[in-house]
Amino acid sequence: MSDKNLIKKFRWFWAWDDEREENWLQEMSNQGLHMKSVVFPGIYTFEQNPGVNYVYRLDYAPETKSINEYITLFNDAGWDYLGKITFWQYFRKKVTGHEIPEIFTDQESKIAKCKKIMWALLGIMPLIVVNLINSYSRLNQPIWFAFAIIFTLFFILFSIGIWKLYKRISQLKRL
Repeated sequence: MSDKNLIKKFRWFWAWDDEREENWLQEMSNQGLHMKSVVFPGIYTFEQNPGVNYVYRLDYAPETKSINEYITLFNDAGWDYLGKITFWQYFRKKVTGHEIPEIFTDQESKIAKCKKIMWALLGIMPLIVVNLINSYSRLNQPIWFAFAIIFTLFFILFSIGIWKLYKRISQLKRL
């Protein structure tokens, strides 16, 4: 495939917005742009091919001991591995018929994925709180005022993310 058929796009997503990210990748595929690779901080390379349609799924896998076994498991189920950003693993599968494929077909697996993400965010929160307290204790210096604003925003964002994941877990448990 020549470089003229490749398109780069930047997109940032938060850990709790993985479903929105999958939907965006699906929309790109519907437009004939198919993810080829992704690199941090969210630079996606797409290849043009209007004749095919894919569904994309992300898995959060921080504790993957054997990446080769992990990828083989998904490949055996018909998923193509596209790469990763930090702990996010990207997969795609051709859409055939009207059925939309899923990598997690049972509620317990979906809940486990959400819990892994939520616990990762909760693990970062103490660092944010310590830095927030430290910043507020030094507000008389302009640089610390800026840090206080930044850490306050991170605290709010991560709190929202944890709440959204908690709601998603609760919803999945009711199904």
